[in-house]
Amino acid sequence: MLKRMAIHKTRPLSYTTESELEFISGLGTYSKFSKKYEDPFNRLNLLIKYKQALMKRERWGSLDKETVLKHLDTIIQVIQSK
Repeated sequence: MLKRMAIHKTRPLSYTTESELEFISGLGTYSKFSKKYEDPFNRLNLLIKYKQALMKRERWGSLDKETVLKHLDTIIQVIQSK
């Protein structure tokens, strides 16, 4: 009889501000085929929608709300200026 073995991946114990910034930086930069890709119009739309969702967030836990929103605004401004 074969026994199933659990495979454990190493993960951070909690989601950090740095993790959120990395997520935002990558949002809209990959296609469904996992290739590096960026469609500025689609990415801009995703970032704007993500910001709208974040504005509804009530619990931020250990995340630094100001840092996250500032990072998001900076990326949006850069894309809009192109």
